[in-house]
Amino acid sequence: MTNGTYTASAPAGAEDWVSAFFRTADACDADALAASFAERIDMRFANNPPATTREEARDGLRAFLTHLTGMRHEAHARFTDGEGVVQLATVTYILPGGREVPLPVASHLHRNEAALIDRLWIYIDLAPLFAHP
Repeated sequence: MTNGTYTASAPAGAEDWVSAFFRTADACDADALAASFAERIDMRFANNPPATTREEARDGLRAFLTHLTGMRHEAHARFTDGEGVVQLATVTYILPGGREVPLPVASHLHRNEAALIDRLWIYIDLAPLFAHP
């Protein structure tokens, strides 16, 4: 992936599963996202309590998505190490009423031997999303 100043290479297949994950996220479908999770997962999203099971992660994502009508990930760089990936991006959140809020985010994903995501750490400050315009 190239952003004009940095090129990160990924092992074969890494771009496919990571890109597919973020396309699913942009579809705002918590059930489809949870289908890619291992039964035991370490999901940390902003300053929310960690989720440790697929169901907790799905329910947390569902609750968050009720505040949105859409979102878009624009990747700037990806760093890979085996089955682990860190992506730096801008996520534009679309709120009811049409207001768009772009925020910087770093996401760390890891897959287990069954190719299911067992770690999803999302580093983001969500305060601007919930601030009044």
